[in-house]
Amino acid sequence: MENSLKSNAKKYGTVTFAGAEYVLRQYAYLTGRKIPGQDVVADGEPYDFEMRAAAHDVRGNEVSVYWVFTGIKGPDDPELDSYDYAHVDRVDA
Repeated sequence: MENSLKSNAKKYGTVTFAGAEYVLRQYAYLTGRKIPGQDVVADGEPYDFEMRAAAHDVRGNEVSVYWVFTGIKGPDDPELDSYDYAHVDRVDA
């Protein structure tokens, strides 16, 4: 397990939330969850979206790490890799 955690930490990275460190097991992806109040967004307007990645805590327990970011609808929307993934929204077991 320790080798797997080290390998994943090197490949996908780690994040800290509420004082605990988590080793990502995959790259983050869009969840598709509908954020309240985001029903109709016009081009050029901000909108919130959620990303998720599978991870392990330091004891090897599987968890899900979530981020909520604000984008700009349309061609000025930043690429997903330009967001700051150090700011975790929540971690679910």
